Amino acid sequence: MKFPEDREQTPFVNDEIQRIIMTYLDETANIIDHKEKEEKFIEMLSILLIKINEIAKEGDFYEVADNLFSAAYYMEEFDFKEAKQIYTQSIEYYEKYMYELQKQGKFEEASWIANQIAEIYYNKLNNKTGEKRYILKCIDYNNALIELLNGFSNTRKLAIISYNLGELYLKIEDWDNAIDTFSAALVISKNERFYDITANIYYNLSDIYLLLGKESNSIDLLEEADKYFKSEEKKIIKRNDNYSLSQIYQILKNLNASLNKPSEYRKFSRNEAVAYIRLAKENLKQQMDYHKIASLYRGAGLCFKDTETDFLEGASSFVIAGNIFENCNEFTESSLCYNDAAELYEHLKIYDKVIKLYIQAANHALKEMNYEFAIEKLMNGFNLAEIKNFKEYYGLIADRIKKNLLAMSKIQVKEEKYFIAGTLLLEMLPYYRKTGFSMNSNEVKSILKQIYHYYQKEYNNDYNNGKSSTLAYIRALTALSQIALGNYDNADQIITDLKVNNSKIIQAYKKIIKEMLNAVRSNTVFDLSDLDENVKKVYSNAEEIKLFNNLIFY
Repeated sequence: MKFPEDREQTPFVNDEIQRIIMTYLDETANIIDHKEKEEKFIEMLSILLIKINEIAKEGDFYEVADNLFSAAYYMEEFDFKEAKQIYTQSIEYYEKYMYELQKQGKFEEASWIANQIAEIYYNKLNNKTGEKRYILKCIDYNNALIELLNGFSNTRKLAIISYNLGELYLKIEDWDNAIDTFSAALVISKNERFYDITANIYYNLSDIYLLLGKESNSIDLLEEADKYFKSEEKKIIKRNDNYSLSQIYQILKNLNASLNKPSEYRKFSRNEAVAYIRLAKENLKQQMDYHKIASLYRGAGLCFKDTETDFLEGASSFVIAGNIFENCNEFTESSLCYNDAAELYEHLKIYDKVIKLYIQAANHALKEMNYEFAIEKLMNGFNLAEIKNFKEYYGLIADRIKKNLLAMSKIQVKEEKYFIAGTLLLEMLPYYRKTGFSMNSNEVKSILKQIYHYYQKEYNNDYNNGKSSTLAYIRALTALSQIALGNYDNADQIITDLKVNNSKIIQAYKKIIKEMLNAVRSNTVFDLSDLDENVKKVYSNAEEIKLFNNLIFY
């Protein structure tokens, strides 16, 4: 658990090193061939290591360590054994820097570096002995810090370091020292009313007793915490401190979730929401940070949602938050708020409002070029309009879905991702059908030709390097494009030429397309019931084939 005053340091990366890495990433972004990408990487790594050696000569151990870590991180994709050697080199320089800090009496910074080394041993080198050695160093540094801070006025700093020390003991499963350290930190945090630290200490102590098989002690600690925070709630209400109240209610809500008390959980969720709204109104009067005010209303909406009853209050809070975010030109946030409001209004069965909010969420997402989210919300609105027979929205929403799927498809074409481009156009076609277009209309046929063209282009591009099953699937989709266009003989030829190569998956694709072709020629509906279980399973995972099935037969 990190507290506001206990933020991690941001690793420093030399500008020249960063330029080398960014150049590599830009040059390899669109490279598909693994060997070509590896060659580019090795070229970049050799330049990188020369630069790192130059920095090492200047004696900046921390910068060298951080840059070696970055090199190892990118090396993992190609040669993990080599990457491990570079991680080991980074540890040598981190350690040198750690001892420099220790000599200067900078125990907090030295502790952070020791923790970095411990994490490399654990996450990258799978060396628990090395991890434990450096956690013990962290513990020594934190104990030294506590000795320095005792008697000074910065009690919050002392509480945070004591808490962090307890977590270090937890990592090495030294339960007794963890309990003693957390208990000492608890006395400080309760005396000073550091509610966030106090809550986390109670949770950690409860977890320790649970790990030790003492479930009743674990529950007793959570009950003790619940009692303590309820007593604090009464004192804060008298002070009319909405900030502290919102903090207390959030803690009490979570405690009662852990204690499996649903009615208490819902009660404190509601109380937390009300505290957020009061706090937002206080900030509005003072014309303070509008982003913060919007966030408070959004927080209230989420809390009302958690009550599972106060949906109207929740939806209203989300709408207010969305409107404020809109005025701040934060359209990603506003789109999320309108979407959340729509979902709550749907619980209330106010369907016209739901559809309008989905459209509003989509409009705001599009301002941030978030096509995927926008299309999803438009589809949600269209589906609801269909189910509830709001015909006045059909044309409006369908046109927007088509327009944005087409825009997304064009983006994919520019990036030479032809399979995705074709599928996006395929997803667009049902909305033509739903708004009265015939499969024989020139516009629909033009789109089908584009779909065929994109799938064929993807097939050609992947022919030499693609998996046989993937290539077969793309070929099956080109055949279906031809069926949809009415070119049955072309489709038959494509599927006849498809080589099975003893692959059950390819055999299944061939069987599905043959059956669909037979059905359309005999003017019947494609029926899965006569197919064996393997073919049915393959069909169930073939989203594009299912889209074609719905397009051709329904």
